[in-house]
Amino acid sequence: FVFFFQAEDGIRDVERSRGLGDVYKRQIEKLLIQSEEGKEKNFLGQYSSPIIKDVRMVIAMYKKDNLSLADIGKEITHRIQFEIPGYRKTINALDKQAKDEGVKVSEVEKSVNDAMEAYDKECKTIGIKGENLDTEILDLVSEIPQIIKPGVDRLTLPHIATFVEFYREYAKFLNELETVEPLLPYLSYVQEHGDTLAAVANLTLENKEIDSELAKKEEEKYTIYTNYATKQIESIATNIMIIEDTTQGKGEENKEKTGEEASTIRLTDETILTDRTWRDLVLNDITEAIMFIKRRLQELKGNEQATFTTYEDQSKSQILKINDNIEFLNSVDQDLQQAYNILTGKR
Repeated sequence: FVFFFQAEDGIRDVERSRGLGDVYKRQIEKLLIQSEEGKEKNFLGQYSSPIIKDVRMVIAMYKKDNLSLADIGKEITHRIQFEIPGYRKTINALDKQAKDEGVKVSEVEKSVNDAMEAYDKECKTIGIKGENLDTEILDLVSEIPQIIKPGVDRLTLPHIATFVEFYREYAKFLNELETVEPLLPYLSYVQEHGDTLAAVANLTLENKEIDSELAKKEEEKYTIYTNYATKQIESIATNIMIIEDTTQGKGEENKEKTGEEASTIRLTDETILTDRTWRDLVLNDITEAIMFIKRRLQELKGNEQATFTTYEDQSKSQILKINDNIEFLNSVDQDLQQAYNILTGKR
């Protein structure tokens, strides 16, 4: 009768037995001696239980023949052949997982760095630091007059007016017409009047009178952008304070009122180059002019038979004879391109 022990819990079944260690057999002997069988002894003081005798015989064999070493060798062999390869396989799998996770972390870090570089580049393009977007972007509103001024300066140059007239005469000549609908009307308006209020532009194009109140607004047209930025920044700060008070159970009465005040702060009197609809009309005229110039320059540089060799016979317009040349068109094209880039935010 044999007990089998396992390192984890002290019990080992026969099928999974990998041998008995000396320590385990001593435990068996101790347990048997403490049991009921250990109380039975003969007149010589020896244990009567055959189980105890067998266990003591096995222990004696282990001591005499070093069977414990064989048992330990069997255990080590099993671990080398089966358990250690299993551990190695698990370690390799974990190493691979760690490497894969490391690659993912590197990819995420690269994505984050790329996003930050793109963000910084965009902020630099806009002209802000990117530390406080709300206030920095609003501050840009007050800079609108300085931003668009170089574009307005180019569009109001005298040779732009000459080009508009040249373009109209060109259309009349090609179509053999005495008159044509006013071409490039919005570019022509900016060239003559500059960046006026949209309301002033609308009345001017309709040949309507401008009242004194609107004329006064026109004189102070750019102050609205500074005031708008200042009031909006103040509104943001006020709303933050109200939100903080509300979280503490205060400020409910003022919340709606401040929201109404903030909603009335808007650009109600924009100029034509800051009003989206008007600016698009002006940009469309500029684009049309640039496309015409590029085509005409190709014809002139290519010595095509479209250089108006018959001006003197067929046209009474001196502007075509004088300005249909590469130098004039290049000069106009350069100013129009620069104005377009300024008005579209390209720096």
